[in-house]
Amino acid sequence: MKILFVDNSTWNIYNFRQHLLQRLQREGHELYFAAPSDRYLERVDPTFRTRFFPVHYLLPRGKNPFHDLQLFIELSRLYRHVKPDLVIHYTIKPNIFGSFAACWVGIPSIAILTGLGYSFLHRGPIHFLVSRLYRQAFRFPKKIVFYNEDDRQQLVRTTLIDPAKTLILPGSGVDAAHFAPSPLPSERTPFHFLFIGRLIHDKGIREYVEASAILAQKGLNVQCQIIGELHSGNPTAISETELRQWTETGLINYLGLAEDVRPYIQQAHVVVLPSYREGIPKSLLEAMAMARPIVTTDAPGCKETVEDGINGLSVPVKNARALAEAMEKMHSFSLDTLTAMGQAGRKRVFQYFEQSIVAERFMELVKNVKEPKL
Repeated sequence: MKILFVDNSTWNIYNFRQHLLQRLQREGHELYFAAPSDRYLERVDPTFRTRFFPVHYLLPRGKNPFHDLQLFIELSRLYRHVKPDLVIHYTIKPNIFGSFAACWVGIPSIAILTGLGYSFLHRGPIHFLVSRLYRQAFRFPKKIVFYNEDDRQQLVRTTLIDPAKTLILPGSGVDAAHFAPSPLPSERTPFHFLFIGRLIHDKGIREYVEASAILAQKGLNVQCQIIGELHSGNPTAISETELRQWTETGLINYLGLAEDVRPYIQQAHVVVLPSYREGIPKSLLEAMAMARPIVTTDAPGCKETVEDGINGLSVPVKNARALAEAMEKMHSFSLDTLTAMGQAGRKRVFQYFEQSIVAERFMELVKNVKEPKL
């Protein structure tokens, strides 16, 4: 089968989809992918780079309807040129305008929602518009894939999509061999907490910083670290000024953007992500695979990763004080207790989230989509 993947960045292809592409290729499928070109294109498997098509009008944060019309036209022309048997769309604009384009040229498609994101966390004109567009566009894909049940239920309820067309996959998966377990740092002074994620409000980063301040006021010898990119394109992005204030006051230690997070996870005692909503957060899966306890919220996507008191602690969303209490509790645990929690997290990865599990279910998804004639 000839399959075309469409995403909003080559970074997503490199970081989240590459193992699926490789598995599909081993199964004999002919693969192509399309996205706006960025610096991560050079890191994608060379086999796939030769089958890459740059998409010029896919502007993830753009609000110009003329550009969206141009995107629909561009994708329609691309689908006619490539003539795939199946198109697989990721992220909002490919899911909407790609689904319209695939229907227009008579090619079956699959829509994969890795999370509902900003447009569903913040009610307003964008939420209204995206909901209406999803309602129209999702009449056409053969399958609509979600990463958690809450997201599926919300779109079934609010956008009136057919529940029979929906399917849940447990995220993008994590390579448990690459993210191998390592012993916890034996030195507890300071005790290291680590946040990994984009520096945006919706990741709960301000709650993390506020919790750090609470722990400091209590005199706990902890170091709260942050790895992540300043994401100026997001409406809830943290500013450079605010980040500088946090670091100058000693509330957090900002480590920048890491290409390889494994050395930092190895140095951490606990990984923290107090996000407001996720699909399935890969940073937590990576931490769990490396046998680190986690602290996260009871939000959709996050709650799937944690079994409270077993592999980590769960706290309410947008509650810095509860987060500080959970972090203080983690600080009070012995290394043996933390080690047991980390081991339970790695076991949970092999039960639900290891990339081979995700790949098997993805193969089944593709297999069950009929191969129509163009």
